[in-house]
Amino acid sequence: MQISHSDALFMQEGEIRIIRSGFGQKQKATMTIRKPLLSIMLMISLLCLPRVCSAQSLNNYLHKNARLGPNPPSELFRHSARKPISPQQAALFAVRHLKARGVTDIRICEAHWIAAAISGYLVDAKGKATIDEMNYATFRIGIRDGLEEKGGQRPAGEMFVFIALGRDESGRSVWYPSPGPDYRPAEGEATTEGMLAYEFLLYREQFETLALRYP
Repeated sequence: MQISHSDALFMQEGEIRIIRSGFGQKQKATMTIRKPLLSIMLMISLLCLPRVCSAQSLNNYLHKNARLGPNPPSELFRHSARKPISPQQAALFAVRHLKARGVTDIRICEAHWIAAAISGYLVDAKGKATIDEMNYATFRIGIRDGLEEKGGQRPAGEMFVFIALGRDESGRSVWYPSPGPDYRPAEGEATTEGMLAYEFLLYREQFETLALRYP
């Protein structure tokens, strides 16, 4: 028996009952499915559900013109047991980290894969957040792709950098972490973790114009 999209399906006690509509009449048919097969069908549905939910969750945060870029080149891990997460998975991890930082109105715009100094994705997004009494609207999250080991583990989805850009009342750029990418330490001044974050400010012009390119 073939089942079309117009058929109504009901599952009950190991049976699938089909009510088929057509030509003003309803025809009933019953297919009996043995319990083991029914259990397998249920397990398949449950396994597929997280992927569907993840895709739907990400769509809620994607800009309508988002460009997440291609997957990493397969030749880089052809002979490795490890496989990187996809740009879409990295974007979903980025949403979680942004939320944890208090960012609202999140719109993922771009994702770029990098091989060094850390193998992962730079995910750029628009949003709103107040950090240390300053307002920020553009964000970059670095997400590990799982190709590298860290402490004997594969930390796919772990955040390795967080950068935010905002404007003060005069329109001047304000960066987090401070003091920003243009700061030059004095001779003998120690380099802070915040300064090192800007090692990952690749494609700087694209990042600074993100809000203009994704209105």
